[in-house]
Amino acid sequence: MVLQQIWLQRTFDTSAIPRQFRILGQLMAGAAATERFRQRYGLRPAQFAVVMMHLAADAGDQLDRPSLSELRPGTSRIPEHWAAVRRILNRTVPQLHRDFADMEARNTPAEIEVCEQSPLVRTPFLSSRNLGPVCIHPILLFRMLETVLFDLSRAIDPRPFMNEFGPAFESYLAEVMEDLNAQVIRENELSQCLVGPGQVVDFAVISDEALVLIDAKGIEG
Repeated sequence: MVLQQIWLQRTFDTSAIPRQFRILGQLMAGAAATERFRQRYGLRPAQFAVVMMHLAADAGDQLDRPSLSELRPGTSRIPEHWAAVRRILNRTVPQLHRDFADMEARNTPAEIEVCEQSPLVRTPFLSSRNLGPVCIHPILLFRMLETVLFDLSRAIDPRPFMNEFGPAFESYLAEVMEDLNAQVIRENELSQCLVGPGQVVDFAVISDEALVLIDAKGIEG
């Protein structure tokens, strides 16, 4: 049980929401996955990310963490977007019971399980008849915020999403590596240098007499 919970107990990654916004909200803005997201959830990934930033800032206000409060975006709250997010993230106790029952039916045996996912990370709010949405615990909220856009997008249809996410993730890595004081060679340039049939990696980085080969892998949160 200790091993299963340690991965939850880490500091909130404040770069996670901007990273999701950049990849899913901007680099994939014209992809079919973005339209599927809008049709399923009622708002675009970029709009969802703005609500996530407000949630992180709200948590900072409640927990007296100025570093989180400072994340509040300049974009005002749009009631329709918040209503859509509430429909996605809130659960009643009977709904949670059904989620747990479904998980129990396909769980890995406890004696070999190392890290067991919890449906509470996906839905860190309980719906209260008198109080509205109640956050179960801020750590659950933080874990949700770090991967929720990816998780929701992939849940619609994993294979076509990953086919579109892969190139966007590669482009994002290219942006990051542009800040390196090194020569970065992209896949298309490497392909032109290939002699005969075969495949190449996504990036080659040349720095201080070292040749670093990088293959971009976008994996589940």
